[in-house]
Amino acid sequence: MNDRPIRVLLVDDEPDFVDMLALRLEGANMHVQCAGGGAECLQLLGKDHFDVLVLDLLMPEMNGVATLEEIRRRNNDIEVIIMTGHGPAQDLARCEELGAYATLLKPADFDQVLLAIRGAFNAYKA
Repeated sequence: MNDRPIRVLLVDDEPDFVDMLALRLEGANMHVQCAGGGAECLQLLGKDHFDVLVLDLLMPEMNGVATLEEIRRRNNDIEVIIMTGHGPAQDLARCEELGAYATLLKPADFDQVLLAIRGAFNAYKA
């Protein structure tokens, strides 16, 4: 079995949240890169390979829906987990239409986050 670290791109506009989650994920044998918004996420996806994307729904400038739409337009089939503290139901439904693997509500239990990332990784590899 391949036990290389799962490569996670964490996209959220809340620096404290991103830093804390990245630290905990790295402690769980994951390689994490962070982006502060949708445009930065798209740049990183264009330069590097990631197994799973954890994407905040509500961000200024380019929200999670617009980011995910652009990812799919570019034919990137990365598994995406949406995280949100609150979000319009139509935005969550659109993310589901675009193939989001899961939606987690903030503050999500860390074990839930790990389970979702590992599940998305296994779905991506399949």
